[in-house]
Amino acid sequence: MFTRAIAAACWGMLLSCLCTVSAQSNGFITGAVVVPEGVDPSRYNIEVLGSALSGAPPEQVHVQPSGRFEIRGLPPGNYAVRVVDERGVTVGGASATTGGMFGPLEIRVSGVAKKPVGRGSVSVQRLRADPDGKADREMNNGLWYARDKHWDKARKHFEKALRLDAEHVRTLANWAAMEVQQGHMGEAEALARKGLALEPKNVRLLHALGVSLLSQGVLTEETSTALEAAGTEQPKLYLAAAQVAYRRGDAAKAQKLAESYLRSGEKEHVPAARAMAGKAFRALPETAQ
Repeated sequence: MFTRAIAAACWGMLLSCLCTVSAQSNGFITGAVVVPEGVDPSRYNIEVLGSALSGAPPEQVHVQPSGRFEIRGLPPGNYAVRVVDERGVTVGGASATTGGMFGPLEIRVSGVAKKPVGRGSVSVQRLRADPDGKADREMNNGLWYARDKHWDKARKHFEKALRLDAEHVRTLANWAAMEVQQGHMGEAEALARKGLALEPKNVRLLHALGVSLLSQGVLTEETSTALEAAGTEQPKLYLAAAQVAYRRGDAAKAQKLAESYLRSGEKEHVPAARAMAGKAFRALPETAQ
């Protein structure tokens, strides 16, 4: 009952992290990625982050061969737009407001290799396994279906992407996020762990791992650490990590995590963060206060 009660309390705070954008969201961002001569724009993805997404994983679309991109169904607001390469590395970015108020974006990418590169010693193997970027295309097809809540079709494309490239970390991250959205926490945990074995610091995978463990009532240091790492991009997760740390008896860490949220600039949960910081401080031994 203890772990279930805490998981339920944190779940209420995190519920907005696990929801797709509502049908009323009709904002959009369009633009083009400008690359050096000889570089294929379609090797890149566009990620969009913003407080209006209520902590959800970044929206992501594939860049067209022409360099153009378009993301629709966004709540009105201001967003950070990132160009991400096949390794998940950000290689360009810009700020945008939904609705195209200031016209299409133009994001320049420079200083990149003309051919896609993999990670470390397996790069050649990965390029041989997927020389035409087919795994990327299958992943993006899966994202398309997931955004429309066609979960089974999305899974088939994610599965196909991993058959083409078993180490396609972005597929594992997006698939794990989709399972979190549906409440399939065991599946999300397994996918996140598989991806983290390849990229231990991947924030999207740590996000999925932390939320999936929390929702299963697993209040461990691993849960708190994963949520803390994800808090760098979704600050409200600092509060979930603080709850876990506090219930584990680590008041010092709980206070630190609550203060991390307060320093993030996000305003939605400031009263809860102040309450947690104060409660954690009072729980500290007198010598530590």
